[in-house]
Amino acid sequence: MDTHSAAAPGIESDLDDSAKSSIILSLFGRPGFSARIVEHFDSSNCLKTYNAERVSSISANCNALLSMVLDSGEYQSKIPTMEKVTAYVSNSWWDTDGSLDDKWVSILCALMNLMSELTMCHCRNRTFQRIIQHC
Repeated sequence: MDTHSAAAPGIESDLDDSAKSSIILSLFGRPGFSARIVEHFDSSNCLKTYNAERVSSISANCNALLSMVLDSGEYQSKIPTMEKVTAYVSNSWWDTDGSLDDKWVSILCALMNLMSELTMCHCRNRTFQRIIQHC
C-alpha cells in the first residue's frame, strides 16, 4: 500500500498507522485515503492490521472506522465496510465474558474508541441507523 504511513521504505504499513494518517488529513480538511485503506486491508469479517495477521485488532478497526467517517471521499464499498467493521467490533465486545483483549492497547481504550467513532458516525452520517441495524 502506497500511503504516507509506512515507518520507512521497505517497512510494511499497518491498518492502525494508516487509519491515523488518514484521520489527520481529514481533520485538516484534506481528503483522506480510507478507500485505499479498505482496498489494502479488507478481509472477510473486519479489516486486518497487516497482511500476515492472525489476530485482528479491535482498536485498529476502530481507528479505521473513524477514518472512513471523517473521509469526505465516497466509494462503493464505504458503507458496507463501515457496517462490517462496526459489526466486528460490536460482536467482539458483545460475545466476550469480560475478557476482551486487543493486541495494541487496553480494551478500555478500544471501547472508548468505539464509542467515539459511533458518536462521530451518528453526528456526521445519515447512514448511522443502517449501520447499527446490521450489528
